[in-house]
Amino acid sequence: MEALNNHVEKIRHLSTPDRSVQLENRSALIRRWRLVKKGLLDDPRLINRWFPGQRELLELLDVLDQEEVELAADCKTPLFGLNVRCTEFNLDACANYSISDELESASVQESALSLGARLDMVRTSVQQACQVFDLSFAEANWLQRFCPYEINLLARDPSMVVACMVREEYFVAATTRSLSTVDRTVLARLTRRAPAKTFLN
Repeated sequence: MEALNNHVEKIRHLSTPDRSVQLENRSALIRRWRLVKKGLLDDPRLINRWFPGQRELLELLDVLDQEEVELAADCKTPLFGLNVRCTEFNLDACANYSISDELESASVQESALSLGARLDMVRTSVQQACQVFDLSFAEANWLQRFCPYEINLLARDPSMVVACMVREEYFVAATTRSLSTVDRTVLARLTRRAPAKTFLN
């Protein structure tokens, strides 16, 4: 428990961009780990809907403890991403979209936080946001059009689910080898896979 508390405390002292990435990594991994440990993701349809392309990650998380999950999240490269669709949205339709259960509600909140983190960094530095989150300039400029309220509505769109952006090799190495934060950051960059939209088409 002391090691976990020290890790959380360390995150608080990072620069804003690094803190944003690590908190997102940690939140996404811990959420998935808790759901798996509670046996709430036994239905393949739920995995395909809310965790596209993440079956192998979920299977791995099932055999990890929380300290190992925290280690995997200790990385300055985003481990997750989403499909930023540069298109017109009917925000009224998003507002009227009915959320069916707690799992969907949590997934929508996760997407909203991910969109919000990207928007925050875009408004700080478009170039840095594109580098850190692998956004195109078109995607960064598209995000800038929205206010926080609209971001929360966009997150209700079914295409806006968060997907894992690194291959399983990252998580295996990050949890079984003695690696530093820098090592894990480099490893995550080397094991990047296809954009999130690949899993949503």
